[in-house]
Amino acid sequence: IAPSHRGHGVSDKPATGYTLDQLAKDVLAVADAAGAQRFVLVGFSMSGKFAQYIAAVHPKRVLGLVLIGPVPATEFSVPAEVGKAWCDAQHDRNAAFNQILAPFIKIPIKAELTETFLDDFQKAARVGLEKTLEMCAVSFAEQVRQIRAPTLVLAGTYDPLMPPELLRSTVLSQISGARLIALPCGHEIPQEMPEQAAALVEAFLSGLGQSATTYPPPA
Repeated sequence: IAPSHRGHGVSDKPATGYTLDQLAKDVLAVADAAGAQRFVLVGFSMSGKFAQYIAAVHPKRVLGLVLIGPVPATEFSVPAEVGKAWCDAQHDRNAAFNQILAPFIKIPIKAELTETFLDDFQKAARVGLEKTLEMCAVSFAEQVRQIRAPTLVLAGTYDPLMPPELLRSTVLSQISGARLIALPCGHEIPQEMPEQAAALVEAFLSGLGQSATTYPPPA
């Protein structure tokens, strides 16, 4: 299940509600509607931070975590001028590629994946983009230490944003038992090495040794 967060994709685009608590409620609402009492969360980049938050505050719901080039639970502020440039590029596909993808990739991305990314980026509301960046600056470093769910971290060896050494010091040092696999790519792991990333996710799921239970969604 791949939900679009509020303000993104074809989800509603309200002016408010862009907090970690509300985002967690949104994700749980999707899980409830799907009848997924327990589930594995897969989060990439900023969503990697959000996945850690959900696992920390709703531990009984989360069976495991796959964090792909994740933003850490500590404060991670995007400079205002960088955030503005990213948001301003939303309606210019060339600018979006040059500012948001090109600086962070090592392996060329398939054209169809790039087009899909740019299509999705254009669907987001400006408030959704801005508030999502703001949520990255929120720290919940104390809470993340309570995570006990099995955790796999995928890192790009050449990632200029979240290099393996940073993830070891900020994520692996905080989540007990978390393990890291480094891939020879940049930050855009799901787009640069999609087959390899998918295979690692499948192997992680197979290794959990348990299955999520389901229950009827609420009326």
